[in-house]
Formats: sequence, structure tokens, C-alpha cells
Amino acid sequence: MVSRGTVLVTGASGFIGGAVARGLLAEGFCVRALLRASSSRGNVPQDCEIVEGDVTDRESVRRAMTGVSTLFHLAANYRLWAPDPEPVMRVNVSGTEIVMREALRAGVQRVVHTSSVATLDPDSAPCTEFNRLIPERAIGAYKLSKVLSERLVEGMIRDEGLPAVIVCPSAPLGSGDVRPTPTGRIVREAMRGGMPAGSRLSR
Repeated sequence: MVSRGTVLVTGASGFIGGAVARGLLAEGFCVRALLRASSSRGNVPQDCEIVEGDVTDRESVRRAMTGVSTLFHLAANYRLWAPDPEPVMRVNVSGTEIVMREALRAGVQRVVHTSSVATLDPDSAPCTEFNRLIPERAIGAYKLSKVLSERLVEGMIRDEGLPAVIVCPSAPLGSGDVRPTPTGRIVREAMRGGMPAGSRLSR
């Protein structure tokens, strides 16, 4: 199969990132994964080129971005609750800014920034990507960090020509959730009887 170019995936060790990397490989792309040395490789496809680094380390991001045509930014500190918000904000906001600025510097042609449903206003009916949550209403460090990083990317699209699109996934569930994710943990605990759960059906 002829390669369709090199794609950089941050967060390829994660549940969604691993699925994206596998999908890109199946479509004939060369996939490069930026991974911390301590990151689990369980979700990372064997055919990925691995560059060790961290989204908060500009030099490693710059090294990973060399020769890349497309970037999928999925790396995030995904904790719905954290006693110390600083690591969450550092990865999700500062790390995102480093990745996006290095993508601009490298002339990457397309960027897909993975945001979150947490950036949407839940009081809107219907709730769409146009119903943005303001930072003052974001509850907890994770939601605030995702709102701030999304606004950062929007500003770079508008003011600096960043060739990016933003996606807002909801609760990630399914096979391959090896850690599991916080949402996967909720489902697992409910299935084991460790957390009360029910359903409400309406017509």
C-alpha cells in the first residue's frame, strides 16, 4: 500500500487516540505517535512510529512534528476530579498551545483538535457545538481546562490561520478501554454492583 503521508497523533496511548491511530493506519497513512516514556503501549498499534516526548515539552513536540502533513491532537489529562488542578491545566491548556504553535511553525496542513462535550452549554436545547460554555460555568479543573484550550484553538484559527477543526466527543465507551477511562470506570463499577445505576425511558 502506498503511504498517504505522515500523521502525528498525540495521545495514541489513550482509548480514543489508539482507535484513531488504528483507523489511520488502515487508511494507508504513516502514523507517528508522541508518547511519554512512562505511557502504556497497550493501545498503541505496532506499526506506529514512536517519538518519546511530552506535549508540555516544546522540543520533543517540534521533533515529532517534522515532516508531518496532518495532526490529530488527543493528548489530555483526563481526570474528572483532581485534588491539584495544576497538572490538568498544564497538559490540557499549556500543552495544547505548544502543540498548536508547533503545528503552525511546521506548516502542518490540517489539524484535528479533540475537545470535549464538556465545553458545551448543557442548558441549551438543543445543545450543539455553537452553544459554548463560558469558563465561569465550568465545574472542575478538567472541564475548565477543556473550555480554555478550545477557546485557545478557536482564537488561533481566527487570528493566526491555524488550519484546524474541533471535535467534541462525549463519553468514550467500548472495547479497548484498558485502563479504563473515567467514564469506562463508571460503567464497569455499575455493572459490578459497586455503583447504583438505573435508566429512565420516555416516549
